[in-house]
Amino acid sequence: MAEPAESTRIGCVGPFFAVFAVLLVIGLIVSATSDDESGPSARRDTDREQAEFTAYDLCKEQGDKQLLAPGQSDYQPRRQVTWQSTGAKSSRWDGWVDAANAFGGQIRTDFTCTIRWDDDTVYATALVG
Repeated sequence: MAEPAESTRIGCVGPFFAVFAVLLVIGLIVSATSDDESGPSARRDTDREQAEFTAYDLCKEQGDKQLLAPGQSDYQPRRQVTWQSTGAKSSRWDGWVDAANAFGGQIRTDFTCTIRWDDDTVYATALVG
C-alpha cells in the first residue's frame, strides 16, 4: 500500500496574508485612480467655501443693522447665493431678505452686499431695500 503524500499545511496565517495583500493592492489602485482631489486645489476649494461662509455671515450682520427686527429676518440661503466678482479683491451678492416691516408683517426686500478684502481683513457693506 502506498503511503499518502505528505500535505503541506499553511494554517490560517497564510490565507489571511494573501487576502490582506489583495485588498491592499485593490485599495492602492482605487486611491490612485479616484477623482478625490487632495492637495493644493482641494485646500483652495475649502478655503473658498470658508471665505463664503465668512462673507455671508458678515453680510447678514451688516444687513441686520438696517432692519427693524433683525432677529426675525430670514436671508436668502447661503447655497443659493451667487457671488459676482467686482474687482481683484471684491465681490457682490445681490439677493433678498424676508424682514418685518413697521406693522410686523414679513416682506421680501432686495439685499445687496459688497465684500472687499485686503490681506487678512474682510470688509462688508450691505444695503437693504
